[in-house]
Parts: sequence; structure tokens; C-alpha cells
Amino acid sequence: MIRTLQDHGIHLGLDVFMEHTVVTLLKDGDRIAGAFGYDRERGRFHLFRAKAVVLATGGSAGLIKSRATVGSIPATATPLPITLGRR
Repeated sequence: MIRTLQDHGIHLGLDVFMEHTVVTLLKDGDRIAGAFGYDRERGRFHLFRAKAVVLATGGSAGLIKSRATVGSIPATATPLPITLGRR
């Protein structure tokens, strides 16, 4: 499913960043203005500036010890908005 969404996004002219881990969200005053992340394939950091941020991390199955899903979805982005006082 991920590859299908990636291909569709590219077809629509979107910038798609695969294999990136967001370390923190960035604020400008009281709004989220982007994200700071890490490109796991190239070993480089990346700054994303944005008018809107959508966290599409796949869910929080990695937070639960006993689950019926794959363990490769660690849900590391789930707490990001909480650290900035968002819900």
C-alpha cells in the first residue's frame, strides 16, 4: 500500500520523502511550521518547512507489547505533537 500511495503522490506532483524519521516538529509562534528529520538511507538531516503538517506514521501498534500487526511500525511519531502541547 505504501508504494501505491507514493506513486500516486508523485503522479500528482507531490514531493515524497521515503525512509525519513522525524525527530521533532518545528513551531513558529503558536503554529507548527515544519519538521526536522533524518534521512536513514543517506545518513543526513533534513529540514521540512510547511504550511501544514500531516503525521502519517501508520499507527501506534508498536506501543503495545501484544499485537497482531508487524513490529516494524514503531509509532515513534505518535508523541511528537504531545511534546508541543498538541493533542
